[in-house]
Amino acid sequence: MKILQGRVTDYGNGFDVGETVCFRVVMPATEKNRDLSQYIYSEFADSTCTHEYDCCGCPHYWVDVKRVSSREYFVRHRTFYNY
Repeated sequence: MKILQGRVTDYGNGFDVGETVCFRVVMPATEKNRDLSQYIYSEFADSTCTHEYDCCGCPHYWVDVKRVSSREYFVRHRTFYNY
């Protein structure tokens, strides 16, 4: 997949809400007839937090994926921190 340059649409509040970035993803021509929204979602919605308690400050991600055309997807990626 190819990720096109995105833009920050919201910078958050500087504490528990991080920035929101919007960008487009273009899939290879061999994948143009398949809806890969779930695949793209799983690529960007990862969290590496393994703490057993709250308020650790680790980032968590909310991802919204919309299919624009047969190969192109719009992605809204928001970051939240566990405080």
